[in-house]
Amino acid sequence: PPTFNEEEQMRSLLEILDDIESKNLNTVYFQVRSNGSTLFKSSHEPFSPYITGHVDVMGDYDPLEFAITEAHKRGLEIHAWINTMRCFNTSDISILEHTKHVASKHPYWVYRKEEAEGYSLWVNPGLPEVRKYLVEVIDELVNNYDIDGVQLDFIRYPQVPIDDEDSYNIYGHGKDIDNWRRENISSFIAVLSEKIKKTKPTIKLGVTPIGIYQNLVEARGLQ
Repeated sequence: PPTFNEEEQMRSLLEILDDIESKNLNTVYFQVRSNGSTLFKSSHEPFSPYITGHVDVMGDYDPLEFAITEAHKRGLEIHAWINTMRCFNTSDISILEHTKHVASKHPYWVYRKEEAEGYSLWVNPGLPEVRKYLVEVIDELVNNYDIDGVQLDFIRYPQVPIDDEDSYNIYGHGKDIDNWRRENISSFIAVLSEKIKKTKPTIKLGVTPIGIYQNLVEARGLQ
């Protein structure tokens, strides 16, 4: 619910988990990173204002730790859901302006995408230091929390135009730019997978690519 009352937040989460258990489901996807802020203790990024109303102020409970404990009590796996490449989307300027936000710390890592209602900011996976940073953020999460999996959302480039000519000129080495971009995403996932599975061999890693391969009569969407 849209409240900063922490008791109400926890109570509502318990109701959701009870409902999930009652439906005989087995896994919870719990979003822990959006707009470049986190719902877990991170040395790299600011804590989300969605709990207390203030950026980088956790409050009296750790929402991810609480969710993990309560999910496991009910025999549920819990996977951390992460907005990966998109690090800001139009709102919550206080997050963007915080000194720990990736766009504040490393403005040259980020490019802007105009949207129908505002704009979004994306980190550039064509930069090796960006891929390394994201691996470190996620591996710290896996190190510090007993999550069962990691799910990567926005594990892609935005729709064109994409302002990555400078990084392509440095790192593209004459490759076809579309294939180079694909390689950047694939390389990041491969390195991340190896890293977090060394940290926790049982961890599951999933990705959520946008769109569907082909529209069918009863299955239509973004092809």
